[in-house]
Amino acid sequence: MNTSLTIYLGNNSAFAAVDVNGQIDLLALGESETEMSINETIDTEKLFYAGAEFHGEDLIQLELSLASLFSKIIARCLRIVDIYPDKVLLVVPGDLQNLGIYHASSKRAQIRNIEVIEENRSLAALASYGPKGVSPDYAPVIGGVFWIRHGDSPTGALPIVTREDLGAAEKVVEKPVAPSAPSVISLGDRSVFDLRVSRDKRKRFNLSWVLATFILCAGVAGVYYFASSDSKEPSTPLESAVVPVASVPVSSVPVASVPVASVPVTSVPAITDTQEVVELGVVTLSERGLLLLAGTANQLLLSFESPQEAVMSSLISILGEPSEQSATANGICDSMGLQIYKFDDLEVVFKSYDMGPIFSQWFVSGEDASETGFWTLDRVGLGLSVTELMKISEGQLIIEEAFPGTNDPAGKFQINPFNLGVLINGVTSNTNDQGRVLQMWSGEGCQRFAEG
Repeated sequence: MNTSLTIYLGNNSAFAAVDVNGQIDLLALGESETEMSINETIDTEKLFYAGAEFHGEDLIQLELSLASLFSKIIARCLRIVDIYPDKVLLVVPGDLQNLGIYHASSKRAQIRNIEVIEENRSLAALASYGPKGVSPDYAPVIGGVFWIRHGDSPTGALPIVTREDLGAAEKVVEKPVAPSAPSVISLGDRSVFDLRVSRDKRKRFNLSWVLATFILCAGVAGVYYFASSDSKEPSTPLESAVVPVASVPVSSVPVASVPVASVPVTSVPAITDTQEVVELGVVTLSERGLLLLAGTANQLLLSFESPQEAVMSSLISILGEPSEQSATANGICDSMGLQIYKFDDLEVVFKSYDMGPIFSQWFVSGEDASETGFWTLDRVGLGLSVTELMKISEGQLIIEEAFPGTNDPAGKFQINPFNLGVLINGVTSNTNDQGRVLQMWSGEGCQRFAEG
């Protein structure tokens, strides 16, 4: 089953369309409406402006808003069509100067392979391959579906298609030849209608007709005479003079002597992604806190500095009661008055504050993430090899020896997602390809790895 999802971000609203096995349908983003208002949460006028720049909290807020929008559309697609699309295309007006923001937001929404194109390319694909009379509101999102099917609209002069291109011999059409000039110029009447017949004159006797009739009769008589004389001679077997019909076989020149398929047609193998995508658990690790029920309509981010009561209430509702509670952690803590709660392999730390305890750090250790489901959005978790870690976090990872100059092969690493300075830290058993991730944490409160 081939499926695709197209998302169009307009100036005021968002639209979505799905293509399931060649059938295109608009996705109802509301209960009875195909559009979803976005101008209240996303500053589209600034986002689509070529010279706009986002920094700091504005950039983070924009990415979170776009990620929330993408998550709602994916959840709506799963609810209505009951599929997760093979391809996701984002169509935006204007240029692609803010392409990094779209990709960062899609990663937050767990869309790993999103593709972004300009609105003009989508409309050109609709004009070349799609139907006529599509509403201007839906044209960009419907055009995106045809862009996924056929690609960009062809430019320049269209090629000439002949009958040979269609598999048949081309019929040669000769140009009409102008009639030549008459070889005889009539000086009399030009037609029988112009001929003047004199009824007063008698018809003349035509001797040529009499002569022609006589010659014809003589010829018939001669043929009859010779035929009758030959019939009196003894007859010979007719079969001796007959050449057998089968003496020249009809199939002597086989029809299939020139095979039709003598010129092989090279087929391009379909590119399939055989890499299995790891399924996320109910709790997803993030550099900004913990993400609950990621990719669903009930997705919730428990960000750092959130009140302890709200964070614990949400965690207990999906993980159950904590297995352990203490005031000390396995590390060097920056201050006293910490409250630590353990949910088996997940540990959350709350730091005292004037308005009450706030969420300040998470820490995982113990079983592999394949057993516990504690992954990041990029599928980084305990038990991951150093080779896979470097491949997933390319350009965002710093890994080095934990104790340089000693025989201890342990390593430590830092992941800087989106290069925003908010880190995910961890410890590995080794820094070579055989090393595996043993511990991970993010946030402040306790230094989990004691150097020296």
